[in-house]
Amino acid sequence: MENLTSIGISVLVLAIIVIAVTWAIRGIDWKLIFKPKGERGEYYVSKLLNQLPEDQYRILNDITIPGKYKTSQIDHIVVSIYGIFVIETKYYKGWIFGTEDSEYWTQNIYGYKYRLYNPIRQNKSHILALKKALPELEGLPIFSIIAFSSQAQLDNRIPCSYVIYWGDILPAITSRKQISLTQEQVSYLSDKILSIRLDPELAKSRHISQVYITKFVKNSKIQSGICPRCGGKLVLRHGKYGSFYGCSNYPYCKFTLDT
Repeated sequence: MENLTSIGISVLVLAIIVIAVTWAIRGIDWKLIFKPKGERGEYYVSKLLNQLPEDQYRILNDITIPGKYKTSQIDHIVVSIYGIFVIETKYYKGWIFGTEDSEYWTQNIYGYKYRLYNPIRQNKSHILALKKALPELEGLPIFSIIAFSSQAQLDNRIPCSYVIYWGDILPAITSRKQISLTQEQVSYLSDKILSIRLDPELAKSRHISQVYITKFVKNSKIQSGICPRCGGKLVLRHGKYGSFYGCSNYPYCKFTLDT
């Protein structure tokens, strides 16, 4: 019995070694395998960003900005002489549908549909929070990038200037050639952002709690037929792509919600 146990352990160890060697040959980073999907995407994108020249770009990962009522968790910020890039990383599979003004987008995978908060609006709120926390950013060029995994298929209604795939991140950043900041400004702003960020562990728990509270309040308003943005009434409308709920205060408020 002991011999069988020893053989079993030896086989298991050998299998682990074979898998590890296979991953190494294929260039697979084992750290990616054991991370949750969201963190896996952020880790992969951070490795991509590290390929940018250090003398032109400063890479800041997992930055949580404190606010008056809530925190804003930003996946990546790239501060460069060409401007500031605020990057939201998404790790989704399947078809992704949505428009710039819709409150939620839809993920269609294997025939099942799920909602996700509009990442364009999400990243706009991140940029706004960053500007409020750092008035020094006013007037400086800030670019929003929402990057999806290549396992997602983006619908053609999604603005390509806002939303790209992970593999397009570096070309999108390096395509900006107009120098807007000095090296001194890049160093100053990078250090300033790091100085105001919340402690990662504390920030994570606070951010998750606030996200749940925000979602609860928003869903409560929607279920009551109230626009969560401006307080107007939600009205059933019919458009090119089907029925949806829109705000009665349109065009001043462009909130929409798929039926």
